[in-house]
Amino acid sequence: EKEAIAARAARLVEDGSTIFVDSSTTCLALARHLDRHPPPALTLVTNSPAIALELHAQSIHVIVTPGEVDQTLRMIGGRWTAEFLAELNMEVAFISAGGVTLEHGLTTTRRALADTLRAALASSAKAVGLIDSSKFGLSALLTIARAEELDAVVVDDGLPAETMKAYATAGVSLVMADGPRTASSVTA
Repeated sequence: EKEAIAARAARLVEDGSTIFVDSSTTCLALARHLDRHPPPALTLVTNSPAIALELHAQSIHVIVTPGEVDQTLRMIGGRWTAEFLAELNMEVAFISAGGVTLEHGLTTTRRALADTLRAALASSAKAVGLIDSSKFGLSALLTIARAEELDAVVVDDGLPAETMKAYATAGVSLVMADGPRTASSVTA
């Protein structure tokens, strides 16, 4: 699911743009995809030490946020990170979450992560959620953003049709990633 989401999200990255990619495993899959298929020019800002170390494509200029390292989430966050991100101008922020519901939006259990992602969203012209279908219906302690506030939420083809309809009716722009079910339904 994460690979399919990453491949679909990569199509939203424009040559010459500046993007934020968070420290989630789904965003790591996006970064890996971009490294394998790099645009001619890209500035990628991340709060993930793992992403920073994985990228080798010469055309990707990597900027790592300052801040405190959370060893559990393997991310950089906190006040320094949020202040740094507030100074940037980015085209797209790609973020994930521990869960997403229509009532609470994208959620997490960590304050430093919520603050970091809110700062990235505020500094970006567009916001794209990368959320696998297993996280729909789950809610955590803190809201990062309302789902309908994002420009798009890229999801794998495991999301039930009734859930897709409920989110679309609520104004959430869902973008379906290509996957085994999508491919079989197209050929059927």
